[in-house]
Amino acid sequence: AEARGDEEGVTNIRYQRGDFVELDLPEGEFDMVLGMSILHLLEDRQAAMDKAMRLLKPGGVFITSTACLMDGMWFMVPILPIGGMLGAFPPVKVFGSKALRREIADAGFELDYEWRPKPAAALFIVARKPAD
Repeated sequence: AEARGDEEGVTNIRYQRGDFVELDLPEGEFDMVLGMSILHLLEDRQAAMDKAMRLLKPGGVFITSTACLMDGMWFMVPILPIGGMLGAFPPVKVFGSKALRREIADAGFELDYEWRPKPAAALFIVARKPAD
C-alpha cells in the first residue's frame, strides 16, 4: 500500500503497523477509522471501538466489516477451537449482529448504515461519532 501511494503521489496518508489499541496516534484528528474483518479476531473489541471513537474528529466515520458467526454460521462454533488447536484458524470470537450493534453504540457511535451482501456474510456497518 505504501509503495502504491508513493507511485500515485499520495502524501496525506501515514502507514503504521502495530496493535491498534496500543498505537500512539493523535486523538480527535481522523476523519475515518476502517476496521475490516478484524473485530471478531480481537481479544477486546470494545477497547478497539473505544480507541476508534477517541481518534475520530466529531462527525468522523467508523466503518467495519465483521463476521457475526451467530447470525448464520453457528455451525462453525464447535469447529473453530479444533481448527485453532491445529493452527488452521486464529482465535475467533463468536457473537451476533445484535451484540455488535450494541457494542458499537456503547462506544458512543451512531449507526448510520448497515449492509450484509448475503445472509451468512460479514456485516458491514458505517457508524458516526456524534458531532459536537
